[in-house]
Amino acid sequence: MTPFAALVLEALREPAVREALAEVVSEVLPANEQPDAPVTLLDRAGLARALGVSPQTVDRLRGRPAFPELRVGDAPRFELAAVVRWLRADGREGLALVVGGKA
Repeated sequence: MTPFAALVLEALREPAVREALAEVVSEVLPANEQPDAPVTLLDRAGLARALGVSPQTVDRLRGRPAFPELRVGDAPRFELAAVVRWLRADGREGLALVVGGKA
């Protein structure tokens, strides 16, 4: 462990430091991206509805590199916020705007 990492870990033992860090994180992350926010997973049809596209379009998107997909058993599931971030990074801002995001 580096001396800096040791110093940070030592500082995090102080309640005041932890509280200050939690306050900064809550200001920086939007409420729907905060670590304690529940995550809603969508199936293929639900993702298609949320994006305003057909299920076949979802299938085509899933074939692209790094498309964010989780598995629950054998079933694919999708987190809408992760998909919208991926769409923006993939240069598909227009599709991301369908769900009310800002490009």
